[in-house]
Amino acid sequence: MILWLSLLFCQLTLVNTVTLPSPVNGQREVTKKRCETVSVAFCREIGYNETIFPNLLNHNSQQNAGLALHRITPLIKVNCSPDLKLLLCAVFFPPCTILEAPIPPCRSICLSSKNGCEDVIHRFGQEWPSYLDCDKFPDVEPCVSRTGSRIASESSLTPTSASTGVNYAPTAPFRFVCPVHFMVPKGEGYILRLNGRIYHDCATPCDGLLFNSSDRKLIRAEIIILAIICLVSSLFTLFTHLLESRRFSYPEKILKFLAISYTAIALIHIIGFVFGDRISCNEPPPVSVSNPDALMIKTITQGNSKSVCSLTFMALYIFSHSSFIWFTIMTFTWFIAFCFGWGREAFERISIWFHVFAWGIPSLDAIRILAMKRIEGDPLSGVCYHNFWNREDYQHYTDSFLYFVYISLSILFLAIGFYFSFRLRRELRDDARDTYKMDTLLWRVSIFSVFYLVSSFISIACNVYEVSHLDSWMLDWQQTVCLRPELGIPCPFQALEEVPKKPNLHYFVLKYAARLVPGISLSFHLFSRKTLDSWLDFNRKLWNTLCCINEPMDQDKSIDE
Repeated sequence: MILWLSLLFCQLTLVNTVTLPSPVNGQREVTKKRCETVSVAFCREIGYNETIFPNLLNHNSQQNAGLALHRITPLIKVNCSPDLKLLLCAVFFPPCTILEAPIPPCRSICLSSKNGCEDVIHRFGQEWPSYLDCDKFPDVEPCVSRTGSRIASESSLTPTSASTGVNYAPTAPFRFVCPVHFMVPKGEGYILRLNGRIYHDCATPCDGLLFNSSDRKLIRAEIIILAIICLVSSLFTLFTHLLESRRFSYPEKILKFLAISYTAIALIHIIGFVFGDRISCNEPPPVSVSNPDALMIKTITQGNSKSVCSLTFMALYIFSHSSFIWFTIMTFTWFIAFCFGWGREAFERISIWFHVFAWGIPSLDAIRILAMKRIEGDPLSGVCYHNFWNREDYQHYTDSFLYFVYISLSILFLAIGFYFSFRLRRELRDDARDTYKMDTLLWRVSIFSVFYLVSSFISIACNVYEVSHLDSWMLDWQQTVCLRPELGIPCPFQALEEVPKKPNLHYFVLKYAARLVPGISLSFHLFSRKTLDSWLDFNRKLWNTLCCINEPMDQDKSIDE
């Protein structure tokens, strides 16, 4: 320690005798801005990897800045302030951003360093360097801060215990500045949410967010395969119920309306696959006049200005939400039928209310979300849904809570219904015909209910998981995209191994599978001899009808001859 203090005395004496470049707020030489990779080891792990020259002291090269910085670095070894390293690096090697001028350190960082180190300097009869005059540094953004905030709190200014390194806040990223490549015209309501901050008129990139192109292709391939199978199964269920409308009564009749919902859900995902990114993403906006060389990128659609995005959202939200309500209604009719002995006529009298609830509630909610512009594109599925990239939109929690309520009620109705159905089955065990009908009904309802309940719980869990991990995913994206020098995005303070990694690919595969699997399981209850006979009879009638139409035409032709 004595050796370091002696060296510090010599260096401080040299600092005060050597004329340094102009101060921070002085007139700077007119030199073209250029960004460079930080080459000085002292500042390589400070939270960014690109610096701009000329710097705040008008040094034109890293070599000159490094020589000047070397004169005061012994002060770091004394460990008088945890913020001194950041202060010195921000002055001598300021971070490179899309702004034309280098960003100075915040006044709070300077004051923290001065409070801890000024006494050490005074012991050797020296004064705090004039180029580190804290009054010259701003206390408002944009400025370099240890915690990424405008002014550090008192607790963050407290010096840490002695160590060989510097203790920086481990959870907050460096101040993000929206790159010109992400900027959209003002007034469109676009925002980018990153680590708890909202950046207005800044869009989310469509490509390279969370997943690379090969992962996106894999997820899209899974979606299109499941969507086609779901569409075929749902249409088969729907047409079978239409062919034999008298065969199915409540609660089985509800499966017809569930088939309508899943037919629409499957079609929307197929449309999203066919159109690629044209629905969920916007084409690159016009090049900025102030930066004509910038390469603009495709951005994720936000708001209700894009009609095709709004239409896919409305359809997907209404039919997805209605499927939960229809399933709850199915279990309710199951409960009423076995507990109170209701028949077809009793259910038909109140069936209009089933449709009011199943279609009306989701429609009103979708209109509300559309009016509030809480719509965003999903680059993975190619369609639009309510805000995924804005965690502060509590619609995710609202939907998850409602779905949980629907599923809880459904399980309650199913459990009570099964209890009374088994009681009734014991009473009818002598009647083989009635017992067979009841066993068939139990099998049909049970097999679909199991698939639907498991898929629903997975969907709810995925919804909550997405919202709770979104900030971590976006932080990982920032850690990746900050390595692209053309964007000028600062890197987070965390070391790479401490930054949360991107989401697991298998999770998203499971998410979209849970959305479509219930539609695939709809047709399972129809796999019987009776269904086959119905379709054979339909084909026979259709063939006879076509033959009857062609025969008179042949007769007319023979008469003319």
